[in-house]
Order: sequence, then structure tokens, then C-alpha cells
Amino acid sequence: MPVETAIYSVLCADGTVSPLVGTRIYPEVAPPGAALPHIVYTRISTPRIRSLGGTSGLLYPRFQIVSWASSYSGAKALADAVRNALDDYSGVVGTITVEDVYIEDEGDMMNLSPDVDALRMHGVRQDFIIWHRE
Repeated sequence: MPVETAIYSVLCADGTVSPLVGTRIYPEVAPPGAALPHIVYTRISTPRIRSLGGTSGLLYPRFQIVSWASSYSGAKALADAVRNALDDYSGVVGTITVEDVYIEDEGDMMNLSPDVDALRMHGVRQDFIIWHRE
């Protein structure tokens, strides 16, 4: 199970996130016409811990998670729910042992899509570091 599946599972199971988006949590890009609000997550980087003995099996990828909604306040509320679900999370999800998750950065997003309907979207991006074992 990749760590992306663990992110999806944690967000879908969260009692605050799930009522807002259901299963509208997408890797890399939302499908055309995806209902709002929704979440998009992307792996940005995947550093691995090494020692003199070789690979430790511990890694800490950075994921950018963007909460999209039809209003600015809706995007902020969804981003708060995502942060509360993931920040300081640890546990076993399927076959993935998540050691720790922390938020490292956050900011507002502008939608630059030429699609007129998409221009009504507001986003909040959050960068999370997810320490886990391979």
C-alpha cells in the first residue's frame, strides 16, 4: 500500500473532512467537472533516511494537499478540517506505519483556469511532511 492510500483513508475516515467532501479526494488533479468542495493531493518529494549501514526504510515525503471550494470561507473551513485530521497523526493504516505527520506550510491558491466556472473556485494549499516506513 503506498502512503497516498493512507492519506486517502485517513481523510475519508475523518468525521469532519468526510461530511464535507465524501470521497472527492483526488491524486494530482481533480477530474473535469468534479463537484465542490474537493481535495487534491500531490507528492512533491520523497527524501529517505540513510545511515552508514544503508537504507533505513524510513522516509519523509512532502505532500501538497489543496482544499478547493466554491467560496473562500468554504476552502478555509475544509483546509482547517484537513489540518486537524493530518497534523500530528500517527498510526497504522493498512500496511503503512505512519510515524508522524506535520504541516510545514500553508497558503491561498488562485485558480488560473480559463474555464469560467472554474474561476469561481477558491483553494488553500497545505504542505505536509509524512514520516513513515517502507
